[in-house]
Amino acid sequence: MSRFSSDVIEMFYGPISHEENVRLQPLIRASGDFDFQLVRTNFNEWLHVWKMAVPEAYKFKADLLKFAQKTRERVEKVIENEIKTLKSIKMQFGLNVKFLITRDCVNQEIEHYFKQRDSSVFNRNNAATVNSVFCQFIDEAKGEIEAWSQRSSGWVVKAVVETFINVAQYQPFHGGSYIPPPKKLENKKAIINVKNRDNQCLRWPLRVALFPPRDGMNVSRPSRYPTEDGLNFTGINFPMPISEIKNLE
Repeated sequence: MSRFSSDVIEMFYGPISHEENVRLQPLIRASGDFDFQLVRTNFNEWLHVWKMAVPEAYKFKADLLKFAQKTRERVEKVIENEIKTLKSIKMQFGLNVKFLITRDCVNQEIEHYFKQRDSSVFNRNNAATVNSVFCQFIDEAKGEIEAWSQRSSGWVVKAVVETFINVAQYQPFHGGSYIPPPKKLENKKAIINVKNRDNQCLRWPLRVALFPPRDGMNVSRPSRYPTEDGLNFTGINFPMPISEIKNLE
């Protein structure tokens, strides 16, 4: 069984301060007596895991469709507040479900963790689609459960135990000008990273390889390399999209 554990998370990342919990948790408690709690934050607050523990007495816990219907406003509120904080986010839903089977008059239980197949990217332009994405995830989980039951497993859903929303700040990589390398790599003194101010980020490494400075000094300065290099970049756009890599090669 795969699932999140706040105890293990705190073991590695430390507990979340009360002040941070208050700041990050949206005003969504009016929708019910239980709600999402922030159980993990790391990497300068751009990685969050929200968990909602479902009470044993909650009457909709065994019906995934009704559970989704009653929960979706809480989900939307979490995503809405994360978009306000992180601007653009990449997220994935998770669901921990308890199953029951009776064998020889003895009840047995297991828990299984379902996660969204493909993560989703949200920002203020598509925030309105959160509900449909969440419902699609519930349909995926329900489909897996039904397929399992059709194979005569005998297990039935007893309850949704926990719901997770895993959120990370989304910053897609793109080509461009000089970007400082991580300190760990910079300290190795094994990488030449030219401090160019244009968008020809792939042209400069070729110049470094073809025209290395003989004295090995100030190798990160663009002035150490010829601009009249004889290289033919006709038809290549800068920053260069991935689709044009074959042209460069």
